[in-house]
Amino acid sequence: MFKKALKDVKKELGQDIPLVINGEKIFKDDKIKSINPADTSQVIANASKATKQDVEDAFKAANEAYKSWKTWSANDRAELMLRVSAIIRRRKAEIAAIMVYEAGKPWDEAVGDAAEGIDFIEYYARSMMDLAQGKPVLDREGEHNKYFYKSIGTGVTIPPWNFPLRLWLVRL
Repeated sequence: MFKKALKDVKKELGQDIPLVINGEKIFKDDKIKSINPADTSQVIANASKATKQDVEDAFKAANEAYKSWKTWSANDRAELMLRVSAIIRRRKAEIAAIMVYEAGKPWDEAVGDAAEGIDFIEYYARSMMDLAQGKPVLDREGEHNKYFYKSIGTGVTIPPWNFPLRLWLVRL
């Protein structure tokens, strides 16, 4: 699995990577070159560099999408998160191989990062289903109180180099 994943991912290295804003792929002339820290002659990818306007457009698109997302039930959101975790689980070796090349992670740590990301998604999806039922609050005479969690909006995560997948996924 390890050798095959590294071999398969190596074939894909050096590509130009677009921004994706509102579902649209946007290739920019200005790029950020990602270099393998273990082999500085190896270009992992050339990522399109966002401008301030690109960032503003991305926030606008995310906030627009949030209008629909916030109407989804907790169970529907959780089901989507569980589907995402299933996709990551199927592609775990590939994702780990990318981290080996891009972050210089040892294989075991890269697989661990991917596995922990999957665990986070599944934990929070199941927690979401549980919390959707509401939690009791101490009642006063004549009252019945509960509190509920709700989505509050969009946000940004800039994950550190050492746990690029896990620390991004935990923000979902």
